[in-house]
Amino acid sequence: MEKELDAIFTFNEGVLGYTFLRAKKYHVEFLDVSTPQNLSAAYVPLSQDNRNLIESNIKAVTVFTIYQGNSLIGLLALDTTNSSDLPAIQKTDLHSEVINWIRSRKQELEMLWRMKNNV
Repeated sequence: MEKELDAIFTFNEGVLGYTFLRAKKYHVEFLDVSTPQNLSAAYVPLSQDNRNLIESNIKAVTVFTIYQGNSLIGLLALDTTNSSDLPAIQKTDLHSEVINWIRSRKQELEMLWRMKNNV
């Protein structure tokens, strides 16, 4: 959704923050957020400001991250509002495809990250 582009997350907030804290060089994290009580105690819910911007009916998210050293250079989040999609976004075949896609564009992602961060 267009308004999601306005979200600014704190370091450990929501699905992206939770994944960021656990990530390694290439990391895939699936989170079923349809039942908040099943989330890890380390999970920090979205702030009220971001809750107003992010689709409220999201059932699950799979987050893919890629790092160079200690710097996050790429992140892709696949989410769904349809419970029947959960098995599809948990499939390791999909995860492998996405990681391969990210890896094949690693140089472009690094360049975009450097441009965005003036490095």
